Amino acid sequence: MPAACRRVSQLACLTACSAAVLLLAGCGGKSTPKLDRADAAPLIALAHQIAHEGSGGRARDIPKLQRRLIALINSGRVPGALQEPLSSAANALAVNPSRRARALEELLRMSSR
Repeated sequence: MPAACRRVSQLACLTACSAAVLLLAGCGGKSTPKLDRADAAPLIALAHQIAHEGSGGRARDIPKLQRRLIALINSGRVPGALQEPLSSAANALAVNPSRRARALEELLRMSSR
């Protein structure tokens, strides 16, 4: 893929993640669903680790984070409104993991109580 296309794709994903963060932050004035802190904390720690580790660690930890998130979703512990934004952010970690992991970490922090 040409560099210009990758850049546009990255900007589109970051824009979507930013919109999700604003939506989940409650900009509409309505109460937003929250993920329990006990469920979010291990994901936050793993996203933080992914943002700061090398490619070997990321190859191990990105799938681990994705599996843990899927398990939480399948167990009914992730509110429906959070499932798509969190899943999309976790799946986007493969491209630019440092930046996307920091965005996911922030999204998880804002989405938990």
